[in-house]
Amino acid sequence: MKRKRSHIIAVVLILGILFRFINLDGKLYWYDETLTSLRISGHTQTELVESAFNGRVISVQELQQKYQYPNSEKGLTDALNAFAGNAEHSPLYYLMARFWVQTFGNSVVTIRSLSAFISLLAFPCIYWLCLELFASSLTGWVAVILIAVSPFHVLYAQQARQYSLWTVAILLSSAALLQASNTRTQAQPGYESGDALHPVHTRTQAQPGYESGDALHPVHWVIYALTVAIGLYSHLFFALVAIGHGIYVAAIEGFRLSKKLIAYLLASLTGLLIFSPWLLIIASNLSQIIQNTATTNSTVRHLPLRWLLNLSRLFFDLNHGLSFINPILYLTAILSIWGLYFVCRNTPKPTWLFIITLIGVTGLALILPDLILGGRRSSVTRYAIPCFLGIQLAVAYLLTFKISKSQYSKRWSKVLVALIASGVISCVASSFFPVWWHNSHTNSKYNPQVARIVNQAESPILVTDEIPGRVLAFSHLLKPDVNLQLVVEPNIPKIADNFGNTFLYRPSERLRLGIEQEQNFKIEPVYKDWLWKLRKKV
Repeated sequence: MKRKRSHIIAVVLILGILFRFINLDGKLYWYDETLTSLRISGHTQTELVESAFNGRVISVQELQQKYQYPNSEKGLTDALNAFAGNAEHSPLYYLMARFWVQTFGNSVVTIRSLSAFISLLAFPCIYWLCLELFASSLTGWVAVILIAVSPFHVLYAQQARQYSLWTVAILLSSAALLQASNTRTQAQPGYESGDALHPVHTRTQAQPGYESGDALHPVHWVIYALTVAIGLYSHLFFALVAIGHGIYVAAIEGFRLSKKLIAYLLASLTGLLIFSPWLLIIASNLSQIIQNTATTNSTVRHLPLRWLLNLSRLFFDLNHGLSFINPILYLTAILSIWGLYFVCRNTPKPTWLFIITLIGVTGLALILPDLILGGRRSSVTRYAIPCFLGIQLAVAYLLTFKISKSQYSKRWSKVLVALIASGVISCVASSFFPVWWHNSHTNSKYNPQVARIVNQAESPILVTDEIPGRVLAFSHLLKPDVNLQLVVEPNIPKIADNFGNTFLYRPSERLRLGIEQEQNFKIEPVYKDWLWKLRKKV
């Protein structure tokens, strides 16, 4: 039985690893990823617009070499200045990405592989967290399985963004906190050592002979302080996770200023001090940050339905959209709620309270402003990573308990198999589609077809006044020798006439009418309203 279980775990882990690296160059390099590349190149968006979006003819190769990859023109200082220009994004991932690309070469596969490799660290981190939280190695393996083939985690493991790093930081910091605070729980009631849960090191909340707050290990708190700094340098929303940690420790200590709470405060302050250089940059760029994040203030419809959709993508994702009649949304919600309820009913306070604070602080911080002030923060799937991790921990515990001790263990084994199968099917499906929901489907869905037309044309030039980030994303689908003529609305360029085929890509109405009326061109649609062809009027 144990050998069969080990084989299943090994197979699922191998699949999870493969899914993270398969077809890295076959998926659309979308808007947000191009901004990652722009920053690590050392250029700012202002420099990009001034130098490339001025109507001059520039090849795709020149555009990408200069504005998508590190080069001799811009050094590390320039890159750090570019990071500071978007201070709402913590710099650790971008710094790592720059050195990674400089070491292993300029390509989409290279930069995405960094996120994929980082995502593998989530496996040992969530396993360690389960040991600290549940004193159960089997729960740890179930959690590893769930995260290995989770379509949500696989999608973001393949993006040139910081979300894999943030995921690892959350798990690592959480495990370090539990180790430092000495609250590893006993094996759950009803289990003896050697049972299916395989409890390890069954410390109680306060070991015999110690009062609460004793047995503090300074080295463990130093480790936690470092993980706080790493978390903050990974993503600013890690601050919400750290606040949740603080509420957890304070509640466990009865909101008394105990030695343990003091140790937590000192460790958190140390982590914050390490992060203070970036805090100063945030303070000096606050107005720019507010402008950069203004899009999250726009209101969207059906927020609760979007929450259900986002939650379902943890376990099953075939790129389905919003639908009130999609049963998957409700099944995954029931499983998640059941898992949380079961944890709260069947584990000691240090266990269930940790999961609730991990989910609750970030969840409330996203949901309440949307409900009170309006906005769409809570609809952005990646912002809810701490909540998703907490839910996966709860579901892992539910499945482990039911499979190990319930009279319905065979039924619950089938539930676990179904979750694994749904994850595998989802990952296989997304592996071979260039555009998925997470890379701005609305603004990217026709790019592969449009690029194919342009690439097949003889001596093409592409004219556009589209948003710079979208142009950069589209350029990654074009051949290096395709030429571009880029402007910013409302400017209208003088169309170059020495090319075989002249196309307009997603032009504004002003650009289209201006060229047609002022430069004696006839404009014909080629592919929907995304691609148009210019012909000289006779």
